[in-house]
Amino acid sequence: MITAYEDFDGAVPYPLPVEAGESLGEELQREKAELENRREQREYTQSMKQPTEKVSEKVQDAAGDIMFKLTDAISEIGTVFQEKRLNLESESSSKDLRNAFPDLGSDASAVYTCRCSAWNARSQRAMSGTLMLTEDRLLFHSEHSGHFSASWDTVLSLQKAVELPVEDPCRPYFLPIPSPNVAWDTLQVYCLRGRLYQFFRIRGGPLLRMKHEKSLQLLFLHSDRMWRQRVDVDRLVAERSDYAAKNRLFNY
Repeated sequence: MITAYEDFDGAVPYPLPVEAGESLGEELQREKAELENRREQREYTQSMKQPTEKVSEKVQDAAGDIMFKLTDAISEIGTVFQEKRLNLESESSSKDLRNAFPDLGSDASAVYTCRCSAWNARSQRAMSGTLMLTEDRLLFHSEHSGHFSASWDTVLSLQKAVELPVEDPCRPYFLPIPSPNVAWDTLQVYCLRGRLYQFFRIRGGPLLRMKHEKSLQLLFLHSDRMWRQRVDVDRLVAERSDYAAKNRLFNY
């Protein structure tokens, strides 16, 4: 195990609002449902056609039906292809998780993974690796530096931050975003015992090529969901006295 956290003292940042959005799986299911709804609406429209239609109208309807079916087929191929990629990504990520953390058991599965860097407080350098999220834990594995994990039960706050340009590239500096309209690129995880984990230079998984913004959105979405499934955040904030005041810019 490696010391990949920094010590912090003082107030814990107030948790951000619940992250809205869809996972890739949810997005795919919505697209499939929309596709089925379009089919049903088209079939209903066709069934309501009067048998006394003019020939020109029938020809026009037939042409429209062909275009609809062609568009429908293309959309279906796209969703099937995306579903296969998602399954392959899930299988590959879960296999990597079990190889990196064999103590988790043969049934361990990853909810989301991404490539990123983590700050190693002991060596005072960034280390590249893979961040893995499960329903129980947040885990980081580096082939060259080792690995570490933290239970969601120990998390006090998840925050979005930005890595600022610095004179010494070997010593990054992070600033919590002051407003939700500021682009972020770093995930900060505040935990019990004054531990702060920071993940930056985030990239998507190996099989799912996506925009940088999408990788960030999915990382925070899944992190926020896993944490809130294990922890009653409202109760946690109410019971502890070391949280900072709410930031009104985030519309609490």
